[in-house]
Amino acid sequence: MSSHAANKVGISKLYVKFIAVFVVLTIVLIFVIFYFSFSRALIRITPKPASVATDFIADINTQDNEPTAGTLKGFLFETEVDMTKEYPATGTKDAEGNVIGQVSIINKRTVNQPLVATTRLITTDGVLLRIKNRVDVPAGGSVNADVYADDPSSFTTLAATKFTIPGLSESLQNEVYAESKTSLNSAPGALKVVKSVDVARAKDDLTAALYQKALADFEAEVSEGYVAVLVDKKVVEEAVSAGIDDVAETFTVRQKMNVTLIGLEQPAIVSLSAERLRELVTGERELSEIMLDKLTYVVQNYNQENKTANIKVHAEGETVLKENSEILDKSKIAGLSDKGVELYLDSFDEIESVEVQLSPFWVKRVPSLPDNIVIEVVTD
Repeated sequence: MSSHAANKVGISKLYVKFIAVFVVLTIVLIFVIFYFSFSRALIRITPKPASVATDFIADINTQDNEPTAGTLKGFLFETEVDMTKEYPATGTKDAEGNVIGQVSIINKRTVNQPLVATTRLITTDGVLLRIKNRVDVPAGGSVNADVYADDPSSFTTLAATKFTIPGLSESLQNEVYAESKTSLNSAPGALKVVKSVDVARAKDDLTAALYQKALADFEAEVSEGYVAVLVDKKVVEEAVSAGIDDVAETFTVRQKMNVTLIGLEQPAIVSLSAERLRELVTGERELSEIMLDKLTYVVQNYNQENKTANIKVHAEGETVLKENSEILDKSKIAGLSDKGVELYLDSFDEIESVEVQLSPFWVKRVPSLPDNIVIEVVTD
């Protein structure tokens, strides 16, 4: 073989080697590009919530001028509410002998009126009853008296009604008379009586009902978004239809109450509360929610003359991991295995749990390219 031919063979072999190396490098490069392009890491983080609470005092501006920073704009709302409600008597006492119940004897005279035992009481349709014991009816007042039927064999039941007293002169019968507040029965058994606890509960219930009525009046007059804060409520008139231990199935209570409220914009309260809560949040957390069901406010000081007030606000909220927290820095988890990522993130109090998914299946570590790392914060 000539030297020229030998040189050509050598060049051909060298060229083949070069091509082979090029192909191998190309394959390796394609694999590297494929690896870095398609390797992915999905990291799901469930943050651990924490609570935060604060109490603060806020001034209320009830004047026309704009409120200063840290104060709330409000207005005074004053109303008078009146209501009468009926309540059941819960006490009992045994009827004595042939007693069928009690009546109220009213005396409109200016002097006391004595009535002896067995005094007759008669209805307009002729039903005749008698009082069991002597009573002295005070001038301008009334007393309750046990009664029984004049003819028990013919008496069955009698609805609430008015009685005249035939033993008195006709001129006095218009001034001294009797009334039954409940039905009377021939066999009453245990009689219902009004107890002190009945009256106390009734008064409390009616006071609460009147306050709710005042709130309803407030809501009817102001636009949505305002809340009412109680300044003062006072019962100025009160009357109970029955006395303690009076025989009655039911009794009524009437109250008149003056209520003073301050109207405030709830969004402004929420905004100020959020501001005060954020001042308490430090580190890698941020305020995520204000718990409106735990937001309370009560008037602490009220100046009637100057129409000024301040309120004490109690606010609670929930904090979670910041979206831009350094804990979520991708460079700090690049190159770690799935277990390494879990160990690293679980070491922070702000994190409840961690889930790591690497893909494709052959990927064993978090990619070094930030774009190939997805950190998902689970909020629900």
